[in-house]
Amino acid sequence: MRRQVFFIPDLQHESLPECFDADTLRKRRRAFNRALSLAGAVGTCSAFSLRTLREHPWTSVSDLFICSPALAQAGADA
Repeated sequence: MRRQVFFIPDLQHESLPECFDADTLRKRRRAFNRALSLAGAVGTCSAFSLRTLREHPWTSVSDLFICSPALAQAGADA
């Protein structure tokens, strides 16, 4: 797991648990907590999600980063 890079867009199941049935909530918590505690790195798509992941009690991975979910528009770097 320490060599794995995970992409976690959000922790919606933690902020809105009422939107998930009990089985889905349990499975998401188990999978996300495992990734956050054992991964080599975790990418996410926004500063808000990055902050949420850093504050999560199961996060022990130190390499957390934001990665764009899409390519930049042509000429945006010019």
